[in-house]
Amino acid sequence: MKDILGMIAATSVLALSIASAQAAEVTVDPWHTAGNYSATWPALNYSVPDLVLSAYSKSGWGNATITDQTAIYAMGFSDLQGVSYTSEPVGDIGLMPLLGNAAGVTLYDFDLGAWAGVNSNVAVRIYNGDYSQILSQGTVAVGAQHGSYLANVFSLNGLHIQFASSLSTQHAIDNIRLEGGNPLNISPIPEPETYAMMLAGLGLVGLSLRRKQQQASA
Repeated sequence: MKDILGMIAATSVLALSIASAQAAEVTVDPWHTAGNYSATWPALNYSVPDLVLSAYSKSGWGNATITDQTAIYAMGFSDLQGVSYTSEPVGDIGLMPLLGNAAGVTLYDFDLGAWAGVNSNVAVRIYNGDYSQILSQGTVAVGAQHGSYLANVFSLNGLHIQFASSLSTQHAIDNIRLEGGNPLNISPIPEPETYAMMLAGLGLVGLSLRRKQQQASA
């Protein structure tokens, strides 16, 4: 039993070491990322080490149908300059680890704006990579001035930032601050499968102890 606990502890330390060794903090600015007006973002001339970025419009929250790619626009969304925007119900920015990158991704914060500075409340949901969990959610008030969302979330299997306006107006995201790995040492929320494995393991330990007690009393 002690050997098993020792192996688990060693594995945890190794995982934290790998995570802390990942790429430094990066701020993703869609306009400078794509390099030109109305370009598809992310463009090939920009990358975040060990991560794959995507930008889509969706028909609804979570793993809903993709309707289009979000577009790049220079200005006009509150006071932001160069954004990724969508006129569809929900915008979705994916921050996914490359195959073989087991360190995950940390999202710190990002900015949101509305077309023509219309006063609006932009709803935010941050999902893990497979949309099975909402890691953070809230509302950001935007108008002539942009609003900011403080996330500070981590996921091993990637993240999706989703945003939707309370009005039928176009809304946009900018200045996404993120980092590969887990520099804040945020405890990841266990996946449902992990809970099942933990319960199964506890059941086996309990069964083993009961058998030992029965043998000792026999």
